Amino acid sequence: MPAKSKAPFCRGSGAALPEADAAYATLMGTAATAIVAILSRELDEVLRDYAAFKRAAAVLDFDDLLLRAASMLQTHEALGRR
Repeated sequence: MPAKSKAPFCRGSGAALPEADAAYATLMGTAATAIVAILSRELDEVLRDYAAFKRAAAVLDFDDLLLRAASMLQTHEALGRR
């Protein structure tokens, strides 16, 4: 039995419109890739700004505290043995 189409305009058609299904899948893949690339660039900018803000304010967030604690335990054997 052929797989059901995921394209909304071909729902229930099975393999009746394989070219349309393939074109729809390609279009959605291309759009998703473009959106992820844009969001990734935007998020990188936000994270850089946040890191700069923390440095300027001389503050650590919870993630920083966890990472530094883990680093200290790995670097200093005496801390890890207690």
